[in-house]
Amino acid sequence: MVQKTINIYGARQNNLKNISLKIPKHQIVVFTGVSGSGKSSLVFETIGAEAQRQINETQDSFVRNRLQHFGIADVDKIENLNVPVIINQKPLTGNIRSTVATITDIYANLRLLFSRMGEPFVGYSHVFSFNHPGGMCPQCEGSGLEKIELAFLEDVEMICDVCHGSGYAPEILKYHYKGKNITEIMKMTVAEAIHFFDHEYLQQQFQLLMSLGLDYIAIGQRLNTFSGGERQRLKLSKEIDGTNHIIVLDEPSSGLHPSDTEKLIALLNDLVDQGNTVIVIEHNLEIMTQADWIIDIGPLAGDKGGELVFSGTVDDLIKNPGRSFTAFYLRKYLGLF
Repeated sequence: MVQKTINIYGARQNNLKNISLKIPKHQIVVFTGVSGSGKSSLVFETIGAEAQRQINETQDSFVRNRLQHFGIADVDKIENLNVPVIINQKPLTGNIRSTVATITDIYANLRLLFSRMGEPFVGYSHVFSFNHPGGMCPQCEGSGLEKIELAFLEDVEMICDVCHGSGYAPEILKYHYKGKNITEIMKMTVAEAIHFFDHEYLQQQFQLLMSLGLDYIAIGQRLNTFSGGERQRLKLSKEIDGTNHIIVLDEPSSGLHPSDTEKLIALLNDLVDQGNTVIVIEHNLEIMTQADWIIDIGPLAGDKGGELVFSGTVDDLIKNPGRSFTAFYLRKYLGLF
């Protein structure tokens, strides 16, 4: 029998006041409320942590000892959880050389393309990687930066004067694909790259990033330069093909241009159509209006929050605002007063 709701009984994490509720599955569920109301305590520290802990317990002891450990959430019981995909605003894992291309399949395909179709022919894809001794700049070891140590001040990072910030050994730049070397291609934005390459797989990867509102980023942009919302959308690009998961997002619209909000909403709907449950913490009113289900936590922050203020459809929240500050701003946004 297919379970239609996630059932939570007696959630008391942090400031939560013994909350019990049912969350519909296979829908976009948006958690709202003022900052500090208890949204993250319920979504990340209760639902997310318990889902991950339950998955960990299905592994044998060898695997379990090597997985990230989660504490037991302060909740009586949660039923009908699926495999969680928790996408927060924490920095993306990687090293100083990590870029958009390296955390996706784009980089591997670019290196293969240069090794097979680049001119002059080289035949080995590893030489087009600034993570490999054969391709990295010998001066900065692929980082594109040099650290200057100062005796009584903080260290200073300077652009490498050998590779000029590219991270590649100078001799690698003599190889070209369609008239451009690897550095010139890594400087392309996603919007530029989708018109430059005609290979189907690369087109799919660039189109996915476009749908996430990331058309303006360079494919060689370093990971440590992104905002929290941009990091989330990059992480989401790696999870797009999953099904029957609980996908948890923390304000994915953060840093997103208003014109790209529709793209994000369309992507969230696609995830639901693939059989996933999408749980989103948001302050973006446009995304709230497109939710299948709204759960409002509050009414205020800290000790004056942590209560279940509302759970239902957007229409019902607007018609029956009660103590919900979210309802007030939604009604104002929609021009209802």
